[in-house]
Amino acid sequence: MRGIYARKMNSVLGFILLMLLSGLYGEKILHRDKRYLVFPFQGTFKTVYSFAVPWKLGPKQEMGVGWNFQFQYALPNSTDVLTNYPPSISRETRDINDEVVLSDRKIFYDGVESMLDSRDINGRECLLRTICENQYYSHFDDESGLLGQILHVFLTPNSKEGPDPELDEIYSDAQKAGVFGADCSTAFPKCNMERSFFDTFAIFGQ
Repeated sequence: MRGIYARKMNSVLGFILLMLLSGLYGEKILHRDKRYLVFPFQGTFKTVYSFAVPWKLGPKQEMGVGWNFQFQYALPNSTDVLTNYPPSISRETRDINDEVVLSDRKIFYDGVESMLDSRDINGRECLLRTICENQYYSHFDDESGLLGQILHVFLTPNSKEGPDPELDEIYSDAQKAGVFGADCSTAFPKCNMERSFFDTFAIFGQ
């Protein structure tokens, strides 16, 4: 009996001691240094996304259009990489730049123009002509499937929501030229593409 009583008393005393310690240190803020996982022998983390669209051009003609998006990151081999952030991704700078968000069309147009410029093609002028032709061939998005509808949206700078504030007005002017039936090749003569964007990808059938 004494053994059972002693064990109960020890349990009660232990509980009381624990409560007293909690009261003494309950307001103390505990801190633990951040833990990091490093890879001393280096390494690479890679993610690849693919998007493919089949395209029926004729009775015996088909074409496939595909896009591959690859994201590749070097894994950290030192804690310095994890604690010393570049200014572009540091929290102090990121909080300020979060308010500056470019529109999808702005990014798309800049990318297309840069790609064409790298091939000795007047990127700005040819993109404007393509926007004009996109409106001139108003049946484009109806006859070319999902991809055609996506391109039609991107090539329409002045959508139902109004003009994109991130874009230069010259893109909206190109859209208006196509809506009013202007000759897009004449309106943008500096475009040095031999064929229009739509003829190149054989979107329109005979």
